[in-house]
Amino acid sequence: MFSVSGKTLKFAVVAKFQGVFFDQSGDGCREAAAALQEVECIYLAPKKGDVRIQDKMIEQLITDGIDGIAGSDGADGADGADGSDGAGGTEL
Repeated sequence: MFSVSGKTLKFAVVAKFQGVFFDQSGDGCREAAAALQEVECIYLAPKKGDVRIQDKMIEQLITDGIDGIAGSDGADGADGADGSDGAGGTEL
């Protein structure tokens, strides 16, 4: 992959909170970016599930000119409180 503009493309993964599942998605993003030229992955996650903090992270990324964002909205048991692995959720 290459950038038409010649700049590094920056993509972010914004997780609902720090945890094994979400951290693995950040690892995968960074590994994929490392395999590509001119691509960077930024992984962000609040320590605890807080949609307001997650929203501020996303707003800052947009202000900073991020090229793409992947995230979790925390629906369908994605907070892990139901005993799941926190992998649920819906697409943003």
